[in-house]
Amino acid sequence: MSRILIATSSGGKLRDFAGAAAAHGIDVAGIPNFASLPKVMEDGKTFEANARKKAETYSRYVPGELVLADDSGLEVDELGGAPGVHSARYAAVQGEAGNASDEHNNARLLRELADVPVEKRTARFVCWIAAAQDGKVQQLFRGEASGFILDEPRGSNGFGYDPLFFSPEAGKTFAELSAEEKAKYSHRGRAFTKFLDYMNEEQGVHEQRAAKFTANWENAIFIVWFILLLPCAPMLFLVGMAFDGGSTLRAWIAVLSVWTYPIAVLIAFLCKDRRPLMALLPILNILGFLLS
Repeated sequence: MSRILIATSSGGKLRDFAGAAAAHGIDVAGIPNFASLPKVMEDGKTFEANARKKAETYSRYVPGELVLADDSGLEVDELGGAPGVHSARYAAVQGEAGNASDEHNNARLLRELADVPVEKRTARFVCWIAAAQDGKVQQLFRGEASGFILDEPRGSNGFGYDPLFFSPEAGKTFAELSAEEKAKYSHRGRAFTKFLDYMNEEQGVHEQRAAKFTANWENAIFIVWFILLLPCAPMLFLVGMAFDGGSTLRAWIAVLSVWTYPIAVLIAFLCKDRRPLMALLPILNILGFLLS
């Protein structure tokens, strides 16, 4: 997994994902020609529902690719969890389609919290990420970051409500952090980390299954080979003696030449490491046949 496609046209979200992926050597990119794709209506009542809908829809446009889609927003306790799923369009005129600007959203938030002391301005950023392929969601991941809403913006990085959201863990607003720093504390960074952990676990499971399959296959070959060749040993011994004037030397070599594989596999099995001996098998077989 060296590249992940993100279903978004938001430069801020792409920077957030890139910041979280940088430490893991993963490249993050938007879906090619994303702006030309039909827009998905984010009409779900939860972040999870919107993330799922976007991931299912947009992953169909890039067959075989793993696509991440997220929905996230700000929940302020004094406002009953608002702006919530309406975070991006909080200040939009009712009935008007499309998102409001960050400036207008922040201005409305400050107006509604004007009489609320800072200690009661508790809030959290919430992010749900859906990973989908070919229209099917494979897994969902949730991240959360708790903090306070300040009475004035601080910092010039980030986007959305970042300048107003103070993180006690970071000791700064999200807008005062670089993309890499923000990934350590942000809701999106934490959800993305859960996604990476999930992918690593899945890769480990696949590797274990492959190793088990290989071991079982080698054992099966050894058993079949051993059973088939065991009855042939007396015949090979007699043939070897006939071609060498009754000498038992070539007779034993003839037997051992075809028993090279099961013997080597047996030794490798007992040593718990098959790779070195298995690599020598072709050479051992060739030498055995030449000598016989």
